[in-house]
Amino acid sequence: MKLPKFVYHGTIRSSLKSILRNGLRPSKATSSQAAVYLAGSEGTARNYAGMYGASQDEFVVLRVDTKFLDQSKLGPDDYEMQNYLDEPWGTVGRDIKGIDSWHRVSWEASLKYVDQFVYYGAIPVEAIQVQKAAK
Repeated sequence: MKLPKFVYHGTIRSSLKSILRNGLRPSKATSSQAAVYLAGSEGTARNYAGMYGASQDEFVVLRVDTKFLDQSKLGPDDYEMQNYLDEPWGTVGRDIKGIDSWHRVSWEASLKYVDQFVYYGAIPVEAIQVQKAAK
């Protein structure tokens, strides 16, 4: 799987000033790994608003130009990928045979199956564009 030209990151509006000044920095605030969490689609990134209890007005989606990313720093999403592997209804057996931990999944599989992956590095300001709010 090829990395798309653009990927997305959802965050709260109050973080925007710092991000536009310093770029996106790996954080361990809500996860087990220090990374920048990215989504393959704007819709997936926008879904994080509800997860954090933020209204759409308090939430912003950033578009990230992947030409600024070092592909050796990409990895699978630990939370969503593990949920996918643990799902009880058995679809994983048909999709990813013999894998029971997100640690053993590629970023490509994470993007394909859960539309999310991580970046173990800082993303520079030049790579980031603020998306207009969804209507």
